[in-house]
Amino acid sequence: MRVKARVGKRELVVLSNNGSTHNFVDQKLTHLLGLAVMPITEFDVKVANEESLVYKERYEQVSITIQGFKISTTLYSLPLNGPDLVLGIQWLELLGPIECDWKKMTMKFLWEGVSYVIKSSSVNPVQEVAMQRLERDVQGGGELFAIMQKGEDHVGGSTVPIELQPLLQEFHQVLEEPRTLPPSREFHHQISLKEGTAPVNVRPYRYAHFQKNEIERQVKEMLATGLIRPSNSPFSSPSY
Repeated sequence: MRVKARVGKRELVVLSNNGSTHNFVDQKLTHLLGLAVMPITEFDVKVANEESLVYKERYEQVSITIQGFKISTTLYSLPLNGPDLVLGIQWLELLGPIECDWKKMTMKFLWEGVSYVIKSSSVNPVQEVAMQRLERDVQGGGELFAIMQKGEDHVGGSTVPIELQPLLQEFHQVLEEPRTLPPSREFHHQISLKEGTAPVNVRPYRYAHFQKNEIERQVKEMLATGLIRPSNSPFSSPSY
C-alpha cells in the first residue's frame, strides 16, 4: 500500500510492505528531515532486484504521522527509487493484529484502545517531467526505462512489423490461405489399403474440449472450401 505521511513538516510517500524486514528512508532525504544519525556496524542487505547494499546509518525514534495515526519507529537509510519511506515488518509488528481489505486497499487495527483505518492514497500521478529532472534523478542513482512503440500495421487481422509488409504484399499469392485443392502434379502421395484388411482395433483418441471444437471447426472449413471431401468407404481417408 502507498500512503501519504508526514515527518516533521514534510509530506512523504510511504510504501507499506510486508515483504520488507526493516524500515527504510531514502538517504537523499535524511539531511532534509534533520534526522539524528546513529552509526551502526555495517551489514549487507539484499533488495528486490537481487542487488546487495550496505547499511551504514540508523535513525531512532522517528515520528511518523499517517492519516491521523502517529507512531515512532526506527529507520535505516537506503537509496530508494520511488517511495520516500518503506515501512516493513519492523513497523507492522508493532501494530498487532491487522485487518486488511485488499480490494478497498485499507488496513484496520487497534492502537492504545483506538481503532484506526489507513486507506491507500492516490500518490505520484502520471505527469510530465522536465529533462533536467530526469538527468538529476539518473545521476543520483535512479533508474530510467523507456517504452517505444514501433510503427505497425494490421494485415489479415494480425499485427505485422512495417519492415515485413512489402515482402507480404509481393508474395501475397503464395501466402494466402488455400481455398482450393493444389494443382495436379506428376507424383501423388497415397496410402494403399490391402484388400480384406479389417480396421485396426485401437481406442479412439481423446481430445480436450477446446481441441475437439478446433478440430471440428477446421474440418468444416476444409469441407466447405473443397480441400477435403467425405468418403462413404470406411477404409478411405479424406482426399487432399
